[in-house]
Amino acid sequence: MLKFARNLRLKDLEIFMIYKESISLGYLVIEDLRRPLTLEDIQTTFVYMVEDDLENYKNIIKVDIVSDESLLSEDKELIEFFSDGLVDTKDYCATLYSYKVDSSLFEELKLPEDVSFYQKLLLSIGSSYDVSNLHLDNLMYLSQD
Repeated sequence: MLKFARNLRLKDLEIFMIYKESISLGYLVIEDLRRPLTLEDIQTTFVYMVEDDLENYKNIIKVDIVSDESLLSEDKELIEFFSDGLVDTKDYCATLYSYKVDSSLFEELKLPEDVSFYQKLLLSIGSSYDVSNLHLDNLMYLSQD
């Protein structure tokens, strides 16, 4: 059984730690890109779509799973199922899933995580989201802006 602990919740970004039998498997990062689907997206990432689909998708939600080693296919399925429950009810959104193994990221892991770690995590998945000016001590509300 997998367990998820939300470590960070911002307006357009959520980061969860994934556990299996009390051992960390990695991170689940959900980012609202707040941009429509483009022709380039269809040509590179969403290759199963056609140009007519551009009108149907007004936003992209990116879901990244980052771990220190390859995950079992059953664990991937459970993580996707959990993620779908968070994002699939959004109309006009395309969801992009990616998996990344980055053992060096986990070698530097500090407990508890700090802003610099979250920024490294985001950079490792190619995110342009900047949390460097974030003060974790000031996050006390359910929905952070």
